[in-house]
Amino acid sequence: GATCLVVEKKIPGISPEGVSQIVVPDTQKALGDLAAYRRQQLKRLREQKIIGITGSCGKTTVKEMVAVILERVWPAGNDYPENCVLKTRGNFNNLIGLPLSLLPLELHHKAAVLEMGMNQPGELLKLAGIADPDISCIVNIYGAHLEGLGSIEGVAKAKEELFVATKATGTLIVNLDDPRVVALSARYSQKKIAFSVSSKETEQGRADVWASDINCKNEGVITFTLHHKRETVKIHLYKAGQHNVSNCLAAAAISLAAGADLEQVRSGVADFRPADKRMQIVRAAAGYTILNDTYNANPASMTAGLKTLKQMSKKRSVALIGDMLELGDISSQAHFDIGRLVGELQVDFVGIVGTFREDVLRGAIENGCEEGKIEIFDNKEALVLWMKALSGRINLGADDLVLVKASRGLRFETIIENLVE
Repeated sequence: GATCLVVEKKIPGISPEGVSQIVVPDTQKALGDLAAYRRQQLKRLREQKIIGITGSCGKTTVKEMVAVILERVWPAGNDYPENCVLKTRGNFNNLIGLPLSLLPLELHHKAAVLEMGMNQPGELLKLAGIADPDISCIVNIYGAHLEGLGSIEGVAKAKEELFVATKATGTLIVNLDDPRVVALSARYSQKKIAFSVSSKETEQGRADVWASDINCKNEGVITFTLHHKRETVKIHLYKAGQHNVSNCLAAAAISLAAGADLEQVRSGVADFRPADKRMQIVRAAAGYTILNDTYNANPASMTAGLKTLKQMSKKRSVALIGDMLELGDISSQAHFDIGRLVGELQVDFVGIVGTFREDVLRGAIENGCEEGKIEIFDNKEALVLWMKALSGRINLGADDLVLVKASRGLRFETIIENLVE
């Protein structure tokens, strides 16, 4: 049904009367150019807040939180008959996905919340060049995609490209709890809004947005007091894991920069619910509780997942974990470190699948995990059988919590499907 094709090589045998063909040197660049052109044309006609979000982990969560908050600022109704907030769908955050996310931008949109991912130098510079963000946030910087970036310093340099490409009149959102983000932001003169989980006054500077009285409830609800200058509001966040307080503060800072008030932040966060496969609480057929965090994994998010498991489990804790991919030369050590954390946290039972399962096992055993409570498996099917047998043997119930987590490539959601059926 297409009436126009953008191609790198003309396709023979197509009637020019029915279908036009535009021949370009690079179709991927052409897609980005189309989105950039649309952004600039609409920019001349009305003000639209374009928000760029990147980070080693948490960027999708922050993007979703910002979107629901801004939907409170511009709610669909008499004043705004259409949804005025455009956002990245799923994780369409690369050089194909971001243009596809931005091209639907229309005159009625008040804001676009765009997730930006990368796994090689120069990618964020191109993405930000397409989107021309008014507000830019680097949520955090950890070791991820090291195969393409080489080191944590390489990750930081690549993430910095978002700040590099933000206009002089733009706003930078700065995580004061991440020294690398703070160091990057110090190089730029744009207006800054800083946030911190730890306190208003930090070694890195003074926070504009911060949290106090954090209370993580067993059912996966977090409450805390959010401060913005002299105002405060009580936040109810329906997403497990204390690390999500930092994600929430990032979303609050972005939203305040875009024009939200504190009450709209409060009500928007209350509307937020976890995306599929991210810290999602489900119930197994056998009756125990599952923490589904199968979307992806790197050392930072795996650490957060294991700590959340121990924090939330009312009775016994079980971890079903797999490889963290794309870590390059540090893969073996990173998996050993996760094993060490398993031992230090005293997770009750652990099942491991993946190329680096022996590294996790060694780290756990060397740090206090009993050999009878940790097992390694050649495949997911064997892991599921072990989990089902363990559930029956020790009679796991609703107060027992099972974390399921691995990188996207291992498709650990199939384990969830097997346990929930």
